[in-house]
Amino acid sequence: MIERLRRSFGCRWDCGRWTGNLTTPHCLENEGRRDHLVSVELWYSLDPMRVFILGVGATGSLLAKLLIRQGHEVLCGDRDPVRARAFLGEHSTLVIQRVNARNPCSIVKAAKGCHLLVNACLAVFNKTILRAALLLCSHYIDTASHLTQSPFRPEQHRFDRLFREKNRLALIHAGAAPGLTNLLAMQAAAGLDTIERVQVRYL
Repeated sequence: MIERLRRSFGCRWDCGRWTGNLTTPHCLENEGRRDHLVSVELWYSLDPMRVFILGVGATGSLLAKLLIRQGHEVLCGDRDPVRARAFLGEHSTLVIQRVNARNPCSIVKAAKGCHLLVNACLAVFNKTILRAALLLCSHYIDTASHLTQSPFRPEQHRFDRLFREKNRLALIHAGAAPGLTNLLAMQAAAGLDTIERVQVRYL
């Protein structure tokens, strides 16, 4: 994975971290401008992380297995630990805590000390779990948006300033679609001189 990134994006090894620059479309909605090209820094650390996965269903259980295989410390939380155990498999030794995704205090108590909070729950819980990540001062990742107030502006965007103030990353829409499709578009953009528009159609 890292070697592919190095070849594709020109990353380099620097003091235990992969760093590099990538030209990619970036929409500055707050400034009223359309998509344009900016340079962003790619940052990777090979140090093991303490990751808390909230929602251990089909997606969360697979993430847990992959992260453990990569050497990270993984903790899990779900409203139904018995069902979560069924997804992880009877031979899994992962501890699964009973967590109420509607209650930020329940999430913070279970995920205390984590570097990354993975939201693998339904998108309706996004805002609550984002608040919990801010209380934990952890990084955050989710897979989708709820889009109840605006079909064109994900509800996670309103938390952007708060995460920036804490110097923490919140990565949204990291599921198969639009997450994977966005990454494919970004990689294609890296090989072009200029970009006028990127269109993605969901079937």
